[in-house]
Amino acid sequence: MYKLDIQLVRNTMLTTFGSDRYKKFVVELNGRCQPKRRMFFWQEEMWNQVQELLEFRINDFATITGLFRYCHVHDEELLPELVPIVYGTRQATGAYIEVMESEFPYAKEVFFGPCWQEAPTRREVYFCTACRAAKKLWQERLPE
Repeated sequence: MYKLDIQLVRNTMLTTFGSDRYKKFVVELNGRCQPKRRMFFWQEEMWNQVQELLEFRINDFATITGLFRYCHVHDEELLPELVPIVYGTRQATGAYIEVMESEFPYAKEVFFGPCWQEAPTRREVYFCTACRAAKKLWQERLPE
């Protein structure tokens, strides 16, 4: 069976679409696409172009996600872990969201569930060890 070169796929997408579109592709694939288990139309279009360029065909969502399951900030593969589900309403500040998205987008120490309680208490997430370290350093620098 043919083994796909992950770095070649990632680099082809990056050079074909530029860093901003590539980053958006990866962030959405590892984020909002996961619950639906499918890509957005614009992502499918990008993916189809890369497949044509590299002359291969993969349409399985899990396989595609696996190719891009890494932290775009730290260039580190994401690892699976069961984390607690936190239920209830919460509101992050704009400043925190900005820092989180730029410095530790895949810290994922908990999974935020809906505002109502459900039976599951843990959920699998994919996290970046460098993101967790960056978040810890950021928290240590906060004034008390």
